[in-house]
Amino acid sequence: MTDVQLATFGRVLTGLVHEAAPGVKLRFQHNSPHLVRGAQEHLRIVDGMVLPQGLLANVPGIDLYEDRWVCVIAHDTVTSAPPTPEELATRPWILPYYLPSCGFSPLHGLHAHGIEPRVEVAIENFLTMPYLIAGTDRVGVVPESATRLFPSDSGTVVVELPFGGGRLVYSLWWHPLHEGDPAHLWLRKTAAEAGRIVAASTAQTVPTHTPHN
Repeated sequence: MTDVQLATFGRVLTGLVHEAAPGVKLRFQHNSPHLVRGAQEHLRIVDGMVLPQGLLANVPGIDLYEDRWVCVIAHDTVTSAPPTPEELATRPWILPYYLPSCGFSPLHGLHAHGIEPRVEVAIENFLTMPYLIAGTDRVGVVPESATRLFPSDSGTVVVELPFGGGRLVYSLWWHPLHEGDPAHLWLRKTAAEAGRIVAASTAQTVPTHTPHN
């Protein structure tokens, strides 16, 4: 899973596992474009991957919780709320998990408006985003849940994407080899419960266009 998923969903999951089965050990790996590209093969050697819907097919999965994409820019470069498509076309971009071939949903909205983002920085995490945006004219796109974990003095502001970022549903995916395994069934049930808890705790959205400084 990603750093944001580990800090939110993973935090709840580890708590539930510790309470129900304190002898169980969990090992987390950090998602990367390489793992996403080879996800169906990688699932043979791990218990599961947490990825948005739309990236995998023909493997079993369960929905965990929903999120949405928002835009992050430096607070002292805000010229409109939300930024116009024209403004987004002129700014340099920082994109997490930049893998257009895997259906990065905010790119669909950009392309629909004739915008090909000028990617200046590509990273494989979300929580470092404000450090690479503050004091620059860069624009980034992150899940809204990530902004709840940004430092209060990050020097960034969260704004709506002018075209919407699309529905972001996180799911747990696993290989069919694990389908009937009793331990895996228990893990899936526990993960589903963790997803319900995360969904309930994030029901209130973060107000956008609110400076974090």
